[in-house]
Amino acid sequence: MFAVSYELPKNKEGILTITNQLGETVYKEKRPQWSSICNINVSKVPKGVYLVTLESDGKRKSVKFVK
Repeated sequence: MFAVSYELPKNKEGILTITNQLGETVYKEKRPQWSSICNINVSKVPKGVYLVTLESDGKRKSVKFVK
């Protein structure tokens, strides 16, 4: 399990995406405005380096994680 904690702009939804090193999307989910923690099951994702991106209101924040 992988947990992501975030804060979205007021009254805005977000899109959470996980991509692999090849730029392929392995996970994508629309996140509601009131949510601030997302638990993602990455057990079926192969070992490697991934980029977690949260996009909302035209802004984007990305962090790397290694499984």
